[in-house]
Amino acid sequence: MKGLGNVIIGIGIGTILNSSGCSKLQSEKSKEEIQVNRTLYKAIDSIAKYYVRNLNYSGVVLVADTMRIVFHNAYGNVRISEDTVTAFWIASGTKFLTAVCILRLHQEGKLSENDPIQKYFPALPPDKHGITIRNLLEQTSGLSSSFISEGIEDREIAVSEILKQELLSPAGRQFNYSNDNYILLAAIIEKVTGESWEKYVKETILQPAQMNHTGFWGYEHQAQVFIDSINDSIRFQTMFTKIFRNGKPHPNWGQKGATGIFSTTGDLLTMFRSIQSGNILNDSCRQILLHRGFPVFSENDSAISYGHGCSILKAGTHVYEVRLRGHGDWLHNNQASILSNGYTVITWAKDLGPDQTVLGYNLCKDIIAAIRSYK
Repeated sequence: MKGLGNVIIGIGIGTILNSSGCSKLQSEKSKEEIQVNRTLYKAIDSIAKYYVRNLNYSGVVLVADTMRIVFHNAYGNVRISEDTVTAFWIASGTKFLTAVCILRLHQEGKLSENDPIQKYFPALPPDKHGITIRNLLEQTSGLSSSFISEGIEDREIAVSEILKQELLSPAGRQFNYSNDNYILLAAIIEKVTGESWEKYVKETILQPAQMNHTGFWGYEHQAQVFIDSINDSIRFQTMFTKIFRNGKPHPNWGQKGATGIFSTTGDLLTMFRSIQSGNILNDSCRQILLHRGFPVFSENDSAISYGHGCSILKAGTHVYEVRLRGHGDWLHNNQASILSNGYTVITWAKDLGPDQTVLGYNLCKDIIAAIRSYK
């Protein structure tokens, strides 16, 4: 299935109308839509093949409009076994699912984004009393990126180790990206629900969205799907010895909340559609998820903010892209972008290791540019 995948070219089937004139207009519109989709398909395929030829790209590309998948292909050399239903580790894309779960609890009145985290961690050191759940979501808690919880199986020990770290800045002052923020959010989810983070994510998102090819670090056997192999398992396991046992992924708090989920391009699209349809969050929480964040960058009329496991790109007050990114050395790098023109683009790539080009990001950017040129 390499280079072929499951391709559905959008063909607009016109409604049968009584007026022959209207039928003719609908037919002409359908022909135009077919031609645009064919042209766009060729352009996307050409971009991806350039990455394969020149940059050693292997992975999957999915593009959908508001109605249908218009492009879904797998790429790689003859030694690569990927197809369009191959699962990959979404890395920091996991944060988006954790944020959705927090918003669901907020929606149900079981917590508030404005709650101080001391409510859930009574032994919180004094210098961290000002941190709220919203600070964790927006990466403004002041916590550093310590990775100190990797390999720790006990939740309370992991939380204690994270909260011992010195703050880089007072809460709410500045953006400091850290997995620790979302690991603490996973711990809060467990405290509020009395369930494991994995179980609550499954009940709240995976099951309602029918994400049957998505699962968790250390629980790969629970999903009936082929997960793409580590690009260089020897170097990867040497770097991350704490998260493996006997050569296999081992459940630990370094892989909860912030990372630790595998999925497929199709499942991620299903999740976005389910969220947008109101199946998981109400209108108010969906507005928060896709529009609100802490300002990270601005230039002229453009701005990027970070809110709920995703970056929000604006021109003035107009949100033109919601972007999720994940990057695991030797595993996979990926990007999912929800565009204001109705398109969703999801790409993932085998990761070539530290300090190498992040192909999943760059490919997604180039495909988005091609889409905008056809809109």
